Amino acid sequence: MGSKGGEGMRRENLRLMMDVLQEARTCLQADLARHPNWADLHHLSALLQLVQGQLTTAESALQRSLEINPRYAAARSTLAHLHMRRQRYDQAAEIYAALGADDPTGTSGEYGLALVALGRGRFDEALERLNRAVEVTGPRAPWLHRLGVVERRLGRHAECLARWRSAAADPIVTRLYERAGLDDHVEPDDELMDRIESMVSEHPGFSDLEDYLGRICARNRLWSEAGEAYRRAYAMEGYAVRYEVRMGLLAALQGDDAAALACYTRAVEDDARWAPARVALGFEYSSQGELEPATEQFEEAARLRPRWADVQYNLGLLHGAAGRLPEARERFMNALAINANYAHAQASLAFTYYRMGEMAEARKEFDRAVGLGVRSSDLLVHLALCHRELGDMNRAVESLAEAVALNPSDEMAHYHLGFTHHVRGSRRKAIAAWRQFLLLAQKGPLYDEIEAQLRNGTDD
Repeated sequence: MGSKGGEGMRRENLRLMMDVLQEARTCLQADLARHPNWADLHHLSALLQLVQGQLTTAESALQRSLEINPRYAAARSTLAHLHMRRQRYDQAAEIYAALGADDPTGTSGEYGLALVALGRGRFDEALERLNRAVEVTGPRAPWLHRLGVVERRLGRHAECLARWRSAAADPIVTRLYERAGLDDHVEPDDELMDRIESMVSEHPGFSDLEDYLGRICARNRLWSEAGEAYRRAYAMEGYAVRYEVRMGLLAALQGDDAAALACYTRAVEDDARWAPARVALGFEYSSQGELEPATEQFEEAARLRPRWADVQYNLGLLHGAAGRLPEARERFMNALAINANYAHAQASLAFTYYRMGEMAEARKEFDRAVGLGVRSSDLLVHLALCHRELGDMNRAVESLAEAVALNPSDEMAHYHLGFTHHVRGSRRKAIAAWRQFLLLAQKGPLYDEIEAQLRNGTDD
């Protein structure tokens, strides 16, 4: 009975994974249709195709990703992995060596060159390079796991098991090794050792795909499955700070803000220099209304990653929420200096100038936001108010009419359209706009004012 039940569970798990992979394909296709020039989406597509053994289409996706961003380290590493699978060892070694030169403090170069040596049967070289990777990062589970694989290739099974048991001592991946069958009381045969060996992909880049699958599971409220995907991602890359951030996001999606805050705090404590952890902690503070701690985290993230436009933009939002408008303006301008097409930063800069009472500058920035494709009735209403303040009633009417067409339920667009027509002396048009306002607005001082205007005529 137990065996049949276990087999049924495995079939159910396989069916679930196939469903998740199918949804991943669907989501990626939709995302790529909307954002054909996002390098990371092409990279994710390549990883998904590699998992399915579609090497040719995976290579095409990687080439497209690197056309968009030739310095994209993750895509370069995945291309090297693909070369390895096709036994193009020289091409793989060239990429890994370049990755190591780009980041001499990291492990991409040493670990990748260790894999090349392993593929070529140069086991002593592989051991040397893997041990150097461990020296740089500490004993991360994936490096220890791969050291065990090399020891097995050398015929040293006791040393292999010692490496794997050392990797399995990591509490985040313990369950994965246990499920693979690693047990202190069982002498593993070749079948069991093959299963344990294949448990961790040799390419850390597959952690990005597991991360994506985890997010899809979380979106469908498959909380346990999402956690397992994040654990598999950790087993591939061994970077605890990323695991804590992923689990924090998972906790936040489940509405457990205390657990999310604890995860993000541990992430920052684990690696205070990893800017995404600072950003995640900052967002969590902000979501809980703690603006000053949120600002502190984003300020530190900006110091660590001064060319990260999103950090500058969110700092602008935080300063604006606290009423520090000159500081907000500076951050939005920084974001636009990094990415001139950052539409949200452009719109926020315009609103900031408006709040500061600098109507000429606000109008100029609102026009630029519209030029970047921002279509918002609220933005168009504020652009119209700038026109009106600067004496351009015709353009004010044009912007308000566009706002009404874009969002017929925007009560303030109807209110200001009526007021602008009233100032221009267009009584009939003012009445029509204000009547529409009254149909949409809640009872209150503004409602009472317009109701009185319509009852007594539109004259002041």
